Amino acid sequence: MKIIWLNKNSELGIVSFTKSNVTLNKIASTHFKDVEYVMVGLDKEEKKLYIKPIDNNLLVRGDLDKEELFKISISKTYDRISSVMLINLIKEVQDVTNKKFYSKFNEKEEMLIIDLNKEVK
Repeated sequence: MKIIWLNKNSELGIVSFTKSNVTLNKIASTHFKDVEYVMVGLDKEEKKLYIKPIDNNLLVRGDLDKEELFKISISKTYDRISSVMLINLIKEVQDVTNKKFYSKFNEKEEMLIIDLNKEVK
């Protein structure tokens, strides 16, 4: 018999898309509780979306281009990025409107990775 012990902290987060919002469920939003802004990256070949929380110290120092930052709204059960422009850019790679995808936080790179190939069915 081969037993695989399960880890309750390894659950995947869910990221939902509408025509104007990117919404992170409670699990996906765990690492975003103390931030106001995020950077969003897109790998068109791999069809992966990256959301990186931006530390407030970086904002104060002014090291970042403000045009690359997206405001994230924090609540108790989810976080949300509201941007029609962002959704339209993502849709150039894959239609995500009214769909949900699995996500995982990469501790080393300090970013949430959403695999647009792995839709929640």
